[in-house]
Amino acid sequence: MRSNLETTRELVDILASEDVITRMNDERLQAEGIEALRSAAAPGFTFALIAPPELGTSAEFQGVAGFAEGWNDWLSPFASYRFERGDVHEAGDVVVATAHMVATPKGSSAAIETDSAAVLRFRDGKVERLEFHLDSAGAFASAGIEHPAR
Repeated sequence: MRSNLETTRELVDILASEDVITRMNDERLQAEGIEALRSAAAPGFTFALIAPPELGTSAEFQGVAGFAEGWNDWLSPFASYRFERGDVHEAGDVVVATAHMVATPKGSSAAIETDSAAVLRFRDGKVERLEFHLDSAGAFASAGIEHPAR
């Protein structure tokens, strides 16, 4: 059985390998990512997009199909969207993978940048819940892991 860190790194590598919009528009690459998630997901898998409280925009989706629906909806306003890999932090069955997100909305040349993070919650070696947080501090708080000093 693969470790939680190995599973997390594989999923992060798929997302961070190139512009996410390019990946989602390429049927072969999209299928590769969905298959990797499907093999890593636990029964009852949930996916959540979590914005900082001041933005108040969060959503939750069920299953791998729900992930694809939610992720495609999230990406729809952007012309480009990429992640620059950060660090991975593990505490038992919870892993936080940090990234620097750079996105350009459609019709704009100005990029939006933020330090974001994913929280992966594992059960028996499978991802039970994947949370994508727009702010890394919120991700660490959700995971119950102390945010590392910058």
